[in-house]
Amino acid sequence: MKKKIHTNTLASYRTGALELLPKRQQEIVGILRKIRAPLTDREIMVHLHYADMNSVRPSITRLVELGVLVETGNRYDFTTGRTVRVCYLAPVDGQTVLDLQVERTNG
Repeated sequence: MKKKIHTNTLASYRTGALELLPKRQQEIVGILRKIRAPLTDREIMVHLHYADMNSVRPSITRLVELGVLVETGNRYDFTTGRTVRVCYLAPVDGQTVLDLQVERTNG
């Protein structure tokens, strides 16, 4: 069951209130900003130096539910031999959260 997110909450996350996210979710958004490319859950886990997929997967799922991240496709995971999701920062009016943060810093 998908949890309904209040529109004000979603708008807040999308327009720069990312510092209000829990620490783990901030780390995930931060690594996607740094890498500047879509990543699998496992790739995010490795970049953040965690050893267990459950360290990142629930937070990634929550960020997708909030609209901060989007699933951009699938990729083959050689570790598991399965096709897995690939996520990236969600676009807002044609720009990612990263683009909006850069504009805010430069503007």
